[in-house]
Amino acid sequence: MILQNGKEEWKKTIREFYKPFSIELEKANKEIEHIKIEEEVSDVPCEKCGRMMVIKYGRYGKFLACPRIS
Repeated sequence: MILQNGKEEWKKTIREFYKPFSIELEKANKEIEHIKIEEEVSDVPCEKCGRMMVIKYGRYGKFLACPRIS
């Protein structure tokens, strides 16, 4: 419903948006549980154990980690 001042009723707009959005969000949450990120092996040896470090992804991007610690 558009009001006289040209603005829509915000509660109705939120309801129309949120119902389909919540369905998609629930579907995405179920699918993401099945995703496994494969570790990439680098060519940098670990200083402590000698095994090749792996590339992992964190909050700030990629980083190297020892495969024994993971």
